[in-house]
Amino acid sequence: MRWRLSYIRYLISRGHGKNIDKYLKEFNPHLNTMYSGKGGWGFPSKINEKCVYYDISKASEVLKEYFLECEMRNNDCNHKFNDVRELVIMGHGLESDKLYFELLSKEMPQLYSATIYTFKGEQAKELVRKAKYLKEQFKVKEIILKEY
Repeated sequence: MRWRLSYIRYLISRGHGKNIDKYLKEFNPHLNTMYSGKGGWGFPSKINEKCVYYDISKASEVLKEYFLECEMRNNDCNHKFNDVRELVIMGHGLESDKLYFELLSKEMPQLYSATIYTFKGEQAKELVRKAKYLKEQFKVKEIILKEY
């Protein structure tokens, strides 16, 4: 559990090593969301035309600081994707990234195709579902399926 270990290291580095259990109790529900297939944090979220925003107002100060530090490293919402012509997806169920796909679809007016790398033996029904979702979300003209 990479996130749990990262948070423990963060707590220790900030002098909260004696209260780790207390802080982990607050953090553990977020782990459930991060590893659920949905991804992201367990905070209430909303999306606007540029970014996913989490309401962290009810979190402890320590968790707020950790969250903000992680978000600065992992979520730069200032990218411009106007010239992107192909979206490449590396073998997963898509559910964990739906919020980001919604954002990206608004930022990629030139998108023409999506390539989905799938694992050998993935069910045809699942591939059709993924292709349909991407066609609807991104209005792509071409879906390319490749096995890895």
